[in-house]
Amino acid sequence: MKKIYAFFLLLSLCLLSSNASNKYRVITRKELKDKVAGGWAGKMIGVTCGHEMEFKAVGRMFDGEIPWKPEMVEESLLEDDIYGQLNFMMIMEKYGQNVSTEKLSEGLANAKFPLCHANLQGRKNFMDGIMPPLSGTPMYNMHADDIDFQIESDFIGFINPGMSSSSAKMCNRVGRIMAYGDGLYGGIFLSTMHTLAYFDNNLERIVTDALKAIPARSTYALCIKDVINGYKKHPDDWRKTWQEIQDKWGRTDICIPYHDFNIDAKLNGAFVIIGLLYGHGDFERTMQITIRCGQDTIAIHLMLLPY
Repeated sequence: MKKIYAFFLLLSLCLLSSNASNKYRVITRKELKDKVAGGWAGKMIGVTCGHEMEFKAVGRMFDGEIPWKPEMVEESLLEDDIYGQLNFMMIMEKYGQNVSTEKLSEGLANAKFPLCHANLQGRKNFMDGIMPPLSGTPMYNMHADDIDFQIESDFIGFINPGMSSSSAKMCNRVGRIMAYGDGLYGGIFLSTMHTLAYFDNNLERIVTDALKAIPARSTYALCIKDVINGYKKHPDDWRKTWQEIQDKWGRTDICIPYHDFNIDAKLNGAFVIIGLLYGHGDFERTMQITIRCGQDTIAIHLMLLPY
């Protein structure tokens, strides 16, 4: 793990110093290390706390108790939200940051850990000789719009500090293994928020600026814009915004016909943004709101919160 972390820190510094733009921003090694550590801490706490509530509420808000004990974080490495992206990081550590999408796909396919939905189909496609980007298209992957890439894209934002274009390019390489359309845009959007959070603590601006990284007319972008508009209309009542999102988007791209179970990237992404906007920088409140939105919203990111 120390070796991976050292790679992570070195790659971040190299990427930051090699920005091709004429505009440069500076971050100290201490600040960078703090942000990366905060990002991973937020992710690990979020997935373990959220795992206890996974799909306890589908098509409705959750109003019960949300259990949490600090020692629960040790279980985070058992979650695909974590080990999926650690696998990609280790492949980049071995073959370089410009490793081919096919090599990344091979690494995911041959890994011994279990996978679900889009990732599992991506693994099967590789075994069947269907290579990226075809492996992530709806023709070969019925889960292309699911949250799989969205929940494992954090590391891409972490290693591209302040560089949303570089982050998006890397997302296109990794995400094409199992995602397409909104499934791909979700990963690009969330990783872009991480890149922006290195230099900005204004959550509303981070969310709005991150939308520039994905097509404005995509249903993912339209869904997130509805969250932003809901927040402006109901700044003190996240439940009203949740209801508007559920009414408009809650039955789109569902995984199981005639069932409220939904791991669609844009819906779960919208719930994450509800938590971030209404959490007002308070980590516990942000996590509570996001989890209470229901479905599979367990991607909480401390890097995005000012502290």
